[in-house]
Amino acid sequence: YEGVFLQPRFEPWLAWNQQFRELSPRYRDKTAPEVYDDLGVSMRYTDYYTGLPSVVRLDYGPEVKIRENVANGETIRYYETPYGDLRERIVTTVDDTWRQVEHPAKSAEDLKALQWLLAHSEYRFDEDAFDQGDAYIGDRGVPQFYLPKSPYQALLQVWMTLEDVVYAREDDPAAFAATLEAIDKTYDRLYEQLAACPKLQILNLGENVHEQLISPPIFEEIYIPWYRRRMGQLHSAGIF
Repeated sequence: YEGVFLQPRFEPWLAWNQQFRELSPRYRDKTAPEVYDDLGVSMRYTDYYTGLPSVVRLDYGPEVKIRENVANGETIRYYETPYGDLRERIVTTVDDTWRQVEHPAKSAEDLKALQWLLAHSEYRFDEDAFDQGDAYIGDRGVPQFYLPKSPYQALLQVWMTLEDVVYAREDDPAAFAATLEAIDKTYDRLYEQLAACPKLQILNLGENVHEQLISPPIFEEIYIPWYRRRMGQLHSAGIF
């Protein structure tokens, strides 16, 4: 292919408008690949609003006990640890999507419990799910999927809020650094599997790198060394 090709990534927009019947009849009942074909544009993601299984899985060890209370469109989830429970709350939105509204860790006092949970957690690559996504995309593009966020990014978007991360880092720098290491360790098996899979060509980090979340000094101190190390694993395997 010569020239610049367009990969618009409109699956969430398509799903929303199909759900609320706001699309023209031309696209109202078409699948995402059919809309891509009609527009003559390229696809990227295998499990992004496609209904296909996730290519990257998070497994918890048998030691991890999780209990949930589900009622009235709300799920309260408790992760039991020897250092106290971590509580997470998610709710359903108008488009029947679950959204996290309360993060499991709230302060430096919760980091020990979070470290324990992470020590009994592991991400892995599901090659069968990737093959399903590859067949789904077909010749519309190179099949891709999101990798888990880098440790600092994951901490401030998945496990804590930005404000709580800022305070926790100041309140207990050693525990904060240990938590970043614990997050990174959950990725060890995943990156080994990715580097060993000859089918993979292009991968994406699910990052949100902008000034509302991070400063240039933090980017230089924390992000760049991690990017160089982990992306180096993929680059060595010929993955872009």
